[in-house]
Formats: sequence, C-alpha cells, structure tokens
Amino acid sequence: MNSIMPSSEMVPVIAATKLKLHHEEFTLVSLPVSEKEKALELFKNVEPFSTISVDRTGRSLSTLSST
Repeated sequence: MNSIMPSSEMVPVIAATKLKLHHEEFTLVSLPVSEKEKALELFKNVEPFSTISVDRTGRSLSTLSST
C-alpha cells in the first residue's frame, strides 16, 4: 500500500492542528455527484450546516443537530 506524505510546507500546519470533539449528534449522507444541485437546494436551509465534500465516489453532506 502506498502512503501519501504531506509536502514539507504542510508538515508544520498539520503539526499545529488541534482536534476538537463535538458532542452533538451528526448525520452523514452520501449522494451521487449527479444529485449535487438538488442536494444543495434541499440542504441550503439546514442549520447549522457543516460541510459538503466531494471525492471520486460521490458527494457527502454532513449536518450537525442539537440534542
């Protein structure tokens, strides 16, 4: 298995990164890229909205909700 190494410029950025654990519930939804526009329209009013990420297999939408 090949490992991916960060560039020398990114090493200090990654080293300085602080992780934070959120105790709220969250939902992760994966959709085909072809559903991008529909998903953006449906999710535009979800509060608080966290992320949209894209990879080669599709688009993921993550939302946080209060408990």
